[in-house]
Amino acid sequence: SGGSFANSGTAVTSLTNGAYALTLGTQTDGTYRVQAVVTDLAGNTSTTSPVTIAVDLTAPTAGTLAVTDTYGTTTDSIVRTRTPAFTLTGASDSGYTSPAAAGVTSVRLQVASGTSGGTFADSGTAVTTANSDGTYTLTLASQADGTYRVQAIVTDLAGNTSTATAVTIYVDVTPTVPTILDLSTASDSAGTGTTGTTSDDRTNVQTPVVTGTSEAGSTVTLSGTINGVTTVLGTATASNTAVSGVAGGTGTWSITTTTLAEGVHSLTATSTDAAGNVSGASTALAITIDITTATPTLDLSVASDTAGTGTTGTTSDRLTSVTTPVITGTGEAG
Repeated sequence: SGGSFANSGTAVTSLTNGAYALTLGTQTDGTYRVQAVVTDLAGNTSTTSPVTIAVDLTAPTAGTLAVTDTYGTTTDSIVRTRTPAFTLTGASDSGYTSPAAAGVTSVRLQVASGTSGGTFADSGTAVTTANSDGTYTLTLASQADGTYRVQAIVTDLAGNTSTATAVTIYVDVTPTVPTILDLSTASDSAGTGTTGTTSDDRTNVQTPVVTGTSEAGSTVTLSGTINGVTTVLGTATASNTAVSGVAGGTGTWSITTTTLAEGVHSLTATSTDAAGNVSGASTALAITIDITTATPTLDLSVASDTAGTGTTGTTSDRLTSVTTPVITGTGEAG
């Protein structure tokens, strides 16, 4: 209210589709009252009731977007859900303050794959109402495991838009089961097999080194079972850590076990990735710890025991006239 009216724009002298179409002169952002003055051929004038308009050419303030990261380190942007939540803080519209409905009218998320490039596309449902503290809570549509950039589009009542700076997130829902368990070459100390994956996995080393692969950056737990009893033998972190330790790469690991008793041990490994996903157990690796050797036994064969008064076999007197006798015995298998 108040203020003096002044002519604005160009007078119109003809109808367009039964109405007068008028264009207001250029205005800056603000609230205005606009009226039309009608003049007849005799010079008589009349004035319409004014209408209030708001000119808003200023984009809203986009604010700051952050992912709700509830697992592990809250700043690593690794999320263990396919539909992560985001909070937009500081979004506002200072283009005008009247009418009362002016301001931010909607906020929506857009997503693009990878850490760079790609095209952003709308994702999830637009939010039209702010929280009591002025923030906006948004949820991304379901995504597969992978790396994404997420931005927020803020729209005001006049249709002006602004974009909150994109944040990079890592969706990691699927755990990776460790693979390729094997005794290290140095630990495979006995047996007739060759080293590496073709080894016979028989050793006299009671604290052998077991190697394998798993998701890069994951924590691997090695367990062993003997005589029905399972114990944890050690843990390690898979090397070659991917970006922020998230899924997307394969790492190698090496664990020196706790002291193992003699016998056959069934070894399995599980992994816990950076998002907290725990895998199932790997394929079992059977290793044999062999630290004792049976004492061989010797005897003269029955055929070679040709003389003497004793009986044949192990109770023989071992007297023979055979100059090339056959000696038999027993020993540890293999």
